[in-house]
Amino acid sequence: MSDRDWTNEEARLALDMYADPEVTYAMIGEALGGISDAAARGRVRRLRENPPDDDDDTTRTVAHRGTIAEVMAEHGLDPGEWTAERVTVTSDKTWTKFVRTVDPVQIGIIRELAADMLTHVPDYGAPAVTRSESAGEYMLEIDMFDHHFGAVVWGDEVLGENYDLAIAERKYREAFGQLLAVAEMFPVQKILLPFGNDLVHFEPGMQDAGSGARTVSGTLLEAAAQVAPVEVVIIPGNHGGTTEFAIGDSLECWFREHPYVRIDNTPPVRKYTRFGSNLIGFTHGHGEKLTDLPQIMAEEAARYCGPGAWEGTMFREWHVGHRHRVKKTIHQPVEDLKGVVVRELPSLTPTDAWHFFKGFVGSRRGATAFLWHPEHGPEGVFSFNALKEGE
Repeated sequence: MSDRDWTNEEARLALDMYADPEVTYAMIGEALGGISDAAARGRVRRLRENPPDDDDDTTRTVAHRGTIAEVMAEHGLDPGEWTAERVTVTSDKTWTKFVRTVDPVQIGIIRELAADMLTHVPDYGAPAVTRSESAGEYMLEIDMFDHHFGAVVWGDEVLGENYDLAIAERKYREAFGQLLAVAEMFPVQKILLPFGNDLVHFEPGMQDAGSGARTVSGTLLEAAAQVAPVEVVIIPGNHGGTTEFAIGDSLECWFREHPYVRIDNTPPVRKYTRFGSNLIGFTHGHGEKLTDLPQIMAEEAARYCGPGAWEGTMFREWHVGHRHRVKKTIHQPVEDLKGVVVRELPSLTPTDAWHFFKGFVGSRRGATAFLWHPEHGPEGVFSFNALKEGE
């Protein structure tokens, strides 16, 4: 490899190692791809005479003795912005190359927007909800999966129905309102809203999808918070996961002072909720095998919900989207443990051109709500069935 093939990061690594009196040219040569001692000595000499530019803020090499997490914390490297790409081990130190995964300009813009959003957080005044969490028995879970705001369907093309933003918003509000009304029939202490799951049809580029979804989700959350405390769990989908995370971030800022709304927009794509003897897992379903989900729950639940999340629960379910169908399967993750129910939940969206081309037709369109008792498990399943426009 000639001098002109060196990257700035390789040059910095060589100079950083040279500055350590305990590092030999042989160690530098090994770190630079196995070149000889003499070649390493020559390279270092030329680098000292003509050092690399220091304008590159996308990589950083650090010598350390601790773990990756410890050195990142010590040097102020945010795990959300940096990742370890290459590790080189010498006699008594580890040299780790970190690469910035997010454009610092974008990070600055995002932080400015977040700071600006926080100045617009509404003053909710006296809590509208007079019901405390101990006032009711049940948790009401409302699942509005795979709504695909931003999708456009031409009914003539699919022997079915049209679909656009206006129809999507109308159906979403209608279904949510009907399922929320379940709380009027039962003493509900908490409302659980899994959110995301292909809420939007694509990533940014067509702004209507994002802005429309934010408007709908925000106002419906406010409506739910009038009934009982609300927990929102953000589940990224495969069509617009980044956008859904951004929407979740916006909701988190908007409702940060609301006494009865909690937004869970943490990074994991799989999330869990424990309610008494119930353990519910959420994932979009485009990554994992459904048959693996029970064992995944057994391994992950305690890390997410705390000790006893698996052993201390009796009713365990996965609620999955992605396939836009209604299906229930009971799995035995381990022979001597109780079964785990895996439910694939429906969508309100009609058949689009891709699904029609593949022959994936005939699925029931709708949304679902579950009524959970803290001791007796799921005591009710309620459905909203989407009818054709005009029916």
